[in-house]
Amino acid sequence: MKLSLKNPTIRYDDTGFVVWEGTSQIDGKTPIAIIATMRTENGKTGKMIQTWIVRRYGDPVKNVRMGWDYAICGRCPYRAGNGCYVNVGQAPLAVWTKYRAGGYRRVAPEALPLIGKGKLVRMGSYGDPTAAPLAVWESLVSQSRGRTGYTHQWKWLRSAKPFRRFIMASTDSPRERAEANRRRWRSFRVKSKGDPRERGEMNCPASVEMGKRVQCSSCLACNGTDSTRTLDVVIDVHGAKSKRVELYQLGLK
Repeated sequence: MKLSLKNPTIRYDDTGFVVWEGTSQIDGKTPIAIIATMRTENGKTGKMIQTWIVRRYGDPVKNVRMGWDYAICGRCPYRAGNGCYVNVGQAPLAVWTKYRAGGYRRVAPEALPLIGKGKLVRMGSYGDPTAAPLAVWESLVSQSRGRTGYTHQWKWLRSAKPFRRFIMASTDSPRERAEANRRRWRSFRVKSKGDPRERGEMNCPASVEMGKRVQCSSCLACNGTDSTRTLDVVIDVHGAKSKRVELYQLGLK
């Protein structure tokens, strides 16, 4: 039974919910969905609701291989197998498979705040939050205790601009960071190991280089401009494909 204001109970066996289905705001045509999973074993983020933006048809692995992930990842330079830190063959595939099998309850639009109420929300565990309307996210996090999120669409997608209140501009060079700041975004910058942090930046305290001092759920610095935080965030390149990422960054310096 759909979660609604008439049926507001979140059961113990509700591991996740279909919070929205519609058309990608990135390409304007592809059917996509947002799945919110309520439990996680992610050691970096800690206890946060994870949200997965997926194409409704075609499994994530094939979509990446064919380049069809554009609808949910847009102009992210690391999509289509070019260095994304997310292993689509693991959590995204498992979430999508369960979604297609009808394993998650749907949520009535007016009941979206019930999902995030009193919890922390990670906007875009996979996929770019700007692929879905801002109103969906506003409702989902309206009664939450906090959120984090990132987008690579800040430079070109007009509808991404209002998202700067909630999420960070993903940047890959000091030049990109400066451009994001000029557009009044806070920046989350990935840098090469050994490169210095810039004035106005803080090192991600959940990163390896900072000794994983805290989890994202305790820090919540990556929460956009509608926040008491003012510093940008920087992290060393990481993940199995970090060499490919560093090669891309060389062209931006």
